[in-house]
Amino acid sequence: QKTNSVVDTISEQLYLVNKGSKPQALIALLKQYPTQQTLVFIGARDNADALCKRLMKAGVQVAALHGHKEQTEREQILADFKAKKLNVVIATDVLARGIHIEQLPLVINFDLPSNAATYVHRVGRTGRAGNNGLALSLVCHGETEFLTAIRQLTQRPLELHNLDGFPVTDKPTTGESKRKPRDKQANRRTAQKRSVKQFKQKPRKA
Repeated sequence: QKTNSVVDTISEQLYLVNKGSKPQALIALLKQYPTQQTLVFIGARDNADALCKRLMKAGVQVAALHGHKEQTEREQILADFKAKKLNVVIATDVLARGIHIEQLPLVINFDLPSNAATYVHRVGRTGRAGNNGLALSLVCHGETEFLTAIRQLTQRPLELHNLDGFPVTDKPTTGESKRKPRDKQANRRTAQKRSVKQFKQKPRKA
């Protein structure tokens, strides 16, 4: 198997959702697979704790795994996850390296990684040893550049789908909104210069 390829036993599904809808969308996905052991990848450790609390309120058996936890606590979470006492573990990429479960059925990307190779490593946690695996990703408009890089690296189409109950109202981030104020100011300055020039030129013509 190539380093940057995804094995055929892994089924990948990507959903376009609003950035602010991601926690609720994750809960909806987890409810579709209530008995599956699930590893949820997240970028920032602070967000991992907040997301963990949100899922616990929704009745999900979950723990967060990140560098701010004590070693003993991290080891206990890993042991509980392997023993299937925990259904869901939210982990940052660094801490997820310590998770070795041969028959992990489900991986969810709460956010897409900025590094395309990291995506391959994440989804490669499932579908091992010939077992079928499922990798789900929640994608917002701000992450489409990351998705393009992942498609190029893996040579897979990775089409975006809508998630039932989560209509997308966020607009694509093109950067236009940030540039417009400067453009308007520049236009005003140019217009002022023109009017000054015209005013100065009139006496000469007369």
